[in-house]
Amino acid sequence: MKRLLALLLLTPVLAGAESQTDYAYVAPITVSAGTPFQRIALPSPVYGTLTHGDMRDMRVFNATGEVVPHALEPRPATQLDSLAMRDVPLFPLPHAATTGGGGIAVQVERRGDGTVVSVREPAE
Repeated sequence: MKRLLALLLLTPVLAGAESQTDYAYVAPITVSAGTPFQRIALPSPVYGTLTHGDMRDMRVFNATGEVVPHALEPRPATQLDSLAMRDVPLFPLPHAATTGGGGIAVQVERRGDGTVVSVREPAE
């Protein structure tokens, strides 16, 4: 039992340390000398290669390949500047199909000033 416990405790050590080659995307970080803390913006490709939404699969390495402690500051959620209320047309729909078997015709048209949706019974 003690051997199994020792093996389980040594597994992370035997597996080896993390390296930059363990990750899908590597980007150099240029920092100012002499400051203990840095704030950087992540390049867009970093977000595309992450597999976890909480970014737990991201690491920062120093020049010698050692993992550097880091913290992530989430971006504030984007807010809409203003919401505009608009009147939209209502299209009455018949309860049952007409006897001619015509059904309903729907037409969607996109214009520079917006999209127009037309719902009507086809002319016979």
